[in-house]
Amino acid sequence: MKKYFLLFILFFALCTPQAFAARFVIETPKDQKAVPYTANIYFEPEGESVNALSGEVYLPAGMKPEARTGDSIILLWVEAPAYDVSKKILSFSGAIPNGYPGEKGLVMRLVFDDFDFAKNIGITGSAYLNDGQGTLIKLRPAKFEKADNVSFTPISEDYESPEAFSPYVERNPVFFDGQTVAVFMTQDKSSGIDHYEAALARPRFLGLFPPDEEKLLWQRVDSPYVLPDQSGKSFVFIKAVDRNGNERIAKISPEKLIFAYDNNTMWSIIVTIAVLFGVLFLWRTKIRH
Repeated sequence: MKKYFLLFILFFALCTPQAFAARFVIETPKDQKAVPYTANIYFEPEGESVNALSGEVYLPAGMKPEARTGDSIILLWVEAPAYDVSKKILSFSGAIPNGYPGEKGLVMRLVFDDFDFAKNIGITGSAYLNDGQGTLIKLRPAKFEKADNVSFTPISEDYESPEAFSPYVERNPVFFDGQTVAVFMTQDKSSGIDHYEAALARPRFLGLFPPDEEKLLWQRVDSPYVLPDQSGKSFVFIKAVDRNGNERIAKISPEKLIFAYDNNTMWSIIVTIAVLFGVLFLWRTKIRH
């Protein structure tokens, strides 16, 4: 699914770059009094609305940071923060649905065990306006600030589920060959979202009863997720899983509940029930006489 997101962002980034005042901001720790040490990556759009960001964070060799994105302004990660040991670079890219018009929004927090690693980082990146055309912004050089360390709950002590969310389905003739896709996103303020899973199931008994959720078959997916059942007759279940394994499940009801089965199957069931009732009626009538 990542390649579709990249195509999506590139599709809206075809305009000529314009001069602009936006920039990334890096907050490095003030002192060595607290462990672990945090370097916070922010983005300042300077009054405009931005709907996509990407970047490369340059790090000293020798230590892989832990990236915390639970309260990030990026909600749809095309590429979640990933560290390349050989290049000493942590790269990322993602989208911000409806745009981010704020003054200074958090992109991620990087957690280090060594003070020198936390204070010696750099960043380059790109940003796209939420203007319907995805205009590429020419960024100013990154700004550096000092900040106090942020304390974190260890991942192993995160017992709360991700935040509630409402997935939805949509169909666009331009993307995914016009197929129906499920779109979803949520956040986890403690350890962060690890991955999503999806399961589809038809309702039971002519669409009158939902499927048995204990028998669902889950598979890991990304958003947007092209639905295997394009008929609109299935429940779609989306599960968000955080980095400590806590879960939150949301579902999308089918568009055609009462016609959840093919017509032939539905009418076969109706006829069978009608015949059974007819036989039962005749049997009771015969007994009475």
